[in-house]
Order: sequence, then structure tokens, then C-alpha cells
Amino acid sequence: MENERSAVYDGESRLVGNVIKENGTQNVLMETEEGTTYRIPMEKLTRHDTHWVLNDPVDHFPAVPSEQEMQARVDDMSADSFPASDPPSFTPGKPDIER
Repeated sequence: MENERSAVYDGESRLVGNVIKENGTQNVLMETEEGTTYRIPMEKLTRHDTHWVLNDPVDHFPAVPSEQEMQARVDDMSADSFPASDPPSFTPGKPDIER
């Protein structure tokens, strides 16, 4: 299944989303029509010739954050950590102790 987007249905034959990537033998990345990507363990899916069937509701699985969400997290963490350290206690070019 290279670069093929296989449909994923629930137990009642309703379209849930499409497989966008198989991560080895452990997980599948599935994207819903709304654009949310979920990481689904392989044991929670049944593979058929033309599609997959998801055995549990999709909201039981973790959503994978989008690139924008990950960048927002990085920006928040960077803002929270600024300044990263205290400024130096001396000024270059001046003696540390005045006499």
C-alpha cells in the first residue's frame, strides 16, 4: 500500500477516514474528513482487500497534533523560558571590583 489512501469504515459501514500512512507493524495514521489525524494501533483495525474496518470509536485514539499546533507549543515553551538565564553580573571591559 504505497501512497494509497485506503478507506477506513466503522463496524456499521460508515466511512471514518482514510489511512494515510502505515507505521511498520504497530500503528496506522488515519485522517478523518475533518482533517484530524489519529494514530491507530494495528490490532484495532481489520484489513480487507479494499478497505479497513476500525473496531473501536475513533475518539478512543490519540489525535496527532498538526504542524501548526506543534509550532504553537514550541513558541509557547520558548516564550515561557525567556530569558533562559540571568544576565552576567559583570560588564565586559570594567573591573569586577571597584577599588
